[in-house]
Amino acid sequence: DHTARRCRMMLGAAGVPMPRRGRDESSVPTALRALGVTSREVDVLKLVAAGLSNREIGNRLFLSTKTVERHVGSLLHRTGSADRAALGELARAHGIPNG
Repeated sequence: DHTARRCRMMLGAAGVPMPRRGRDESSVPTALRALGVTSREVDVLKLVAAGLSNREIGNRLFLSTKTVERHVGSLLHRTGSADRAALGELARAHGIPNG
């Protein structure tokens, strides 16, 4: 999967149109899904809980730092969490493993 993601990233950077794939939302705990949290936001949440910076998360998930900032902001807003530490606590409370 890592190799496939890198290939998609390189093809996208070269301007090759890439079809968008639907995300499997079943990985989102029910309580978080009810708040509108997406599977990509859960991917980010796992890494926030592991203590990674936005830049490190972006590198790991092949996202720009700005996109990660948007996901973190969305998580803070949707969950009513005050900060990244609270997001980490939320992840643990919902059984979401660290990145």
